[in-house]
Amino acid sequence: MGFDSAKFVTSVADDKKCLMCHGVLDNPVRSPCGHVFCSSCIQPWLAKHGACPKKCRAIGPNDLENVLPLREVILNLKVKCEFFEYGCTQTSRLTDLFRHTQRCGYKPVACSNPRCEMVLCQKDIYLHESEKCSCRPVGECDKGCGLLLHLNTLNAHDCYQALKALVKSQEDQLKDLREKLTVVSTKFSTKEQGLLDKVSALNRQLVEQSKSERDATVKEANSELNGEFAWRRVTLHRDQFGSLGFNIMGGYTPENNNNNGPAGVVISRVTEGGVGDVNGIRVSDRIIKLVY
Repeated sequence: MGFDSAKFVTSVADDKKCLMCHGVLDNPVRSPCGHVFCSSCIQPWLAKHGACPKKCRAIGPNDLENVLPLREVILNLKVKCEFFEYGCTQTSRLTDLFRHTQRCGYKPVACSNPRCEMVLCQKDIYLHESEKCSCRPVGECDKGCGLLLHLNTLNAHDCYQALKALVKSQEDQLKDLREKLTVVSTKFSTKEQGLLDKVSALNRQLVEQSKSERDATVKEANSELNGEFAWRRVTLHRDQFGSLGFNIMGGYTPENNNNNGPAGVVISRVTEGGVGDVNGIRVSDRIIKLVY
C-alpha cells in the first residue's frame, strides 16, 4: 500500500504513484510491460491472477524489477509529521519520518494516573501527571491502611472500604489467573495425551515389526533346516559323455567316523544344464546312499 499523498509537503506527480492503490509508491517495482506498482500491491495480485492488472500480458513475481532510482527519489521527498494535527510543524525526509515520529513532542500519550482519561502531547504529559491531573497520587494514607491516595478520592477515602475494595480486586485477579491456568493446563494435558497416544502407537508398531522380523527369521531358519534334512530319492542317468554333471567332496560312513558327523558325500559343484542340474541336484546336498 502506497503512502498517502496528503502527507507530502508538495504535490507528487502521477509517475510516482502506484497504478493500483494510487498512493505514492512504496518500494516500487516495474513489470516487463513498463507499469510501476508498489511491491506490496502487485505481489498478492500476481499470486492470484498471474497477469498485469492493466490486462496487457501474463507475468509472474520473478518478472518484476526493483526501480531503485525512483525509490531513492521518493524517500528523499519532504513529508509532514504524522502529528501535525496536534501542532507539530516540522517536516523531514520520508526516510527520516519514523525516527522523528518516535521522539516527536506532539505524539499523543494517555495519562498513566488511574481513572484519568486525558490524552495529551508527549511534551506536556509529565507536567500534567505530576502537577495538574486531578487523579494524581498525593501520598500514603496516614490513618493506618497505608494505601496510596489520589487527589480526586482524598476527601472520600475510607480505610475499611478501600481495603475491602483492594481485597476484592486481588481476589478477582486471582480468580482470573486460576481460570487462565486451568485453560493452559487443559491445553497441555490434551497435547500430552496426544503425544502419549503417538508414543503408544509407535511402540505397538515397533513390537509388531519386531515380531514380523522374528517370525520371518524363524521361518527362514526352519526352511533352511527342513531343506538340509529333507530326504529325496533322485534317479540319474549318465549323459553321452558318461558324466552325471556334478562334483563331490568328502566321503565317509557313520561307522568309520565314529558317528561324529553326518554320513555321505557333499555336492561341491553342479554343471549348469547337466544331468544333476536338470534333476534338481544343488551345491551342499549330501549323497547318503547309492542304489544301483
